[in-house]
Amino acid sequence: MKPEFNFFQHWYPLSPIEDLDPKKPTPVTLLGLHLVIWKPKSSETFQVFLDQCPHRLAPLSEGRIDEKTGNLMCSYHGWQFDKQGICTHIPQAENPELVSKNKENLCAVALPVRQQQDLLWVWPDAKSTQQANNTPLPLSPKIDASKGFVWTSFVRDLEYDWQTLIENVADPSHVPFSHHGVQGDRAKARPIEFKIEQSTPDLIEVTTVGRVQRKITFEPPCRLEYTFSLGDDSKQFGFVSYCIPVSPGKSRIIILFARNFGHNTLSSATPLVGTHQRSQSGY
Repeated sequence: MKPEFNFFQHWYPLSPIEDLDPKKPTPVTLLGLHLVIWKPKSSETFQVFLDQCPHRLAPLSEGRIDEKTGNLMCSYHGWQFDKQGICTHIPQAENPELVSKNKENLCAVALPVRQQQDLLWVWPDAKSTQQANNTPLPLSPKIDASKGFVWTSFVRDLEYDWQTLIENVADPSHVPFSHHGVQGDRAKARPIEFKIEQSTPDLIEVTTVGRVQRKITFEPPCRLEYTFSLGDDSKQFGFVSYCIPVSPGKSRIIILFARNFGHNTLSSATPLVGTHQRSQSGY
């Protein structure tokens, strides 16, 4: 029997890399967990910790990146942590050996992270690091400049739950009405016939039959992708959406609109710069 689906043991994109400020911590919420994104000066990649100092549980996102050490400093008592979450400095410690001898008991909780396809990914379960290392990211073959694709990114926070977001994005019948004049025409709304190509707990693929042919792919828990083809399928466009469960009644969507034609003066290796929308609460 397949074990119960564990939302915490999957990879999630937190943000496009270009949206992150390497000079200061950024708070973000995922699956009800308060996290902090930050970039050590000695690292080429961002790190993600639980947003609490192990000392007094102060939010590390309200701290700063120390100019001298490049480590994350808590704003409450000045404790500092390196990219592994190990405490490197306690200003109040009378004996420096107190820090070095007990550093494993003074750690911030660091989560597995990866940077790929212009996104920062996190695995929200710190206790299953080995499983994270063995689990591939839910990447799209369309977000690949070597195959001639370019893309733009879009992010938006939504005041409804993850399940509703998945159902809305997976429903193409709303397009003629909700996107009238942009991507649809309400006068041309009609029943849509689906053909199930694959349906497993790990992947669902369907194609539509009719004038507009599309392939819809859902890879739980967050990747929901549409692919449209023109002519002999050599020209493709569509979008890759990541539907992210933030907390009860709240979700976030990251969409990458991709195509492999009509680049104009852009090279295929140059991603387009997208427009990003944020709620007032930030990430």
